[in-house]
Amino acid sequence: MPWAILVGTAIRLLYAFVAQVEPWSDFESYLSTAHRINDGLSLQLRQSPGYPIFLSIFLRLYDGLVTIWLLNAVLGAMGVGLTYLITHELWQDQGISAISAWIVALYPDLIVYAGIPASENLIIPLVLGIVLILVRGGSRDDKARWVSAGLLLGCAFLVRGMLLGVLALFLIWIWQDVHERRWRVSLMPCALLVLSTVLVVSPWTLRNWRVYHAFIPVTTQLGLGLWGGNNPEADGEWAEEYLRRQEVPTSFNSSVHGLTTRTVEVDQDWFRTRQALKFIGENPKAVLALMVKKFGLFWGIKMDGVYRWSGALDLRLSLLVSTIGHAGMISLFLAGLLMTYPWSVEVRAVLVFTVYMLVLTVVFYFLTRYRLLLYPLWAPFVAYATSQMMSRTRWWEAFPVSPKVVALLGVFLVADWFWIVWRNLEKIGIAL
Repeated sequence: MPWAILVGTAIRLLYAFVAQVEPWSDFESYLSTAHRINDGLSLQLRQSPGYPIFLSIFLRLYDGLVTIWLLNAVLGAMGVGLTYLITHELWQDQGISAISAWIVALYPDLIVYAGIPASENLIIPLVLGIVLILVRGGSRDDKARWVSAGLLLGCAFLVRGMLLGVLALFLIWIWQDVHERRWRVSLMPCALLVLSTVLVVSPWTLRNWRVYHAFIPVTTQLGLGLWGGNNPEADGEWAEEYLRRQEVPTSFNSSVHGLTTRTVEVDQDWFRTRQALKFIGENPKAVLALMVKKFGLFWGIKMDGVYRWSGALDLRLSLLVSTIGHAGMISLFLAGLLMTYPWSVEVRAVLVFTVYMLVLTVVFYFLTRYRLLLYPLWAPFVAYATSQMMSRTRWWEAFPVSPKVVALLGVFLVADWFWIVWRNLEKIGIAL
């Protein structure tokens, strides 16, 4: 593991200093918000506050992209180490754990994102820390386990507000898997997890209520995300062009749903949410078709747009590297899932974030970037599948399920990837 950490850190720093990528879009917004904090200005509601606050602390020491690159390298090293520990907890095998650590250290997407101020760099070690606490287990009544996991969950929510709903899935996991559907014994750990999470998030939520007179747990991104993925021109991905053409409130309404607001931002969020819900209610068949598309995109191989902003790699080479990386990660993750079935309580804890992000994608929209935090959680399964295939002459015997299931999964992936290539032919042509 030490070598994987060292190499992972070095390659992230090398890429960042060679690529010299200037922040754009959301990444520029994170950086400008961090500067606003250091200038004593207020934060915007539409952005989760955790990552800009984190950046602002270190930018006070040295205000430059070099600071961010160094931070990302350290966070990446933490991700490598935490992935190793999680894998070892699952399989108790140093070889598989080492493979898992090297996957995270060398995975192209994780390296590329280390060169920009992206909140994924911070959310990944937070998510891995939460999962490690939960898979290490110990006593089911260990209060420190649930409190510490809840505190990290609260921090994760402040960094990425879209993760709020994952708390409900962890409560279901505690009730169903840890305590085998026994309500009484599930109450204490569930309460501790919720209360410790609320303890971290509530100061920001209360600040929002005091300033804007509206209940906003973290951000006002709900309406924008929901409408961006559910509208007449939606195709499963972020419908930016459609949203740009839409008229939204430009001044605040003194009373919306009986609540007095003090900012147009809150009114805009409610307006967008209503528009999205209206579309969903009036077009159930179209929404169902969109959900199927989003499901397929979630398992897809589309090149992330972040590669287009990097001068370190030729665009054609970037397309090849990204495509091969996604195909390998997804196929081996699903193979590892089949090989480890039936899943232990600990394995199901690791899978909670995958289930949540899949549901979130199907309801909202797909972006390759949003899948980034799952790759270190998929690495243990990729490593397990790789180890099993390498150790068997007839690797298909490693699957404890019907060969038909394996074949159907392979057919689905190949068909899905052909469909994604077909719908991106124009973009691929530009890249080539």
